[in-house]
Amino acid sequence: MVKTCRRSGLTVQQWCNSNGINIKTYYYRLRKVREAVCDETHDIVQIPLNTSNSAVAAASIKINMGNLNVELPDTISAATLVSVIEVLKC
Repeated sequence: MVKTCRRSGLTVQQWCNSNGINIKTYYYRLRKVREAVCDETHDIVQIPLNTSNSAVAAASIKINMGNLNVELPDTISAATLVSVIEVLKC
């Protein structure tokens, strides 16, 4: 349900109205999905980066979430960046 709503391009309210679903039911189910995914134990996984030299890139991408700070080189591949963001969602 959550995936279908997000892929529709509609707001949650619009999608719920057009599908006859109470918005509270939608958010309840969304919370259950998040709890199920985020309750899993996650290990810290180092993602190796392929860099052409050993010098640290001058520019970087910084992600700050609460007490978590992640700094990545601006040369990171799109696929690796997507993987990092997926891990950080929980």
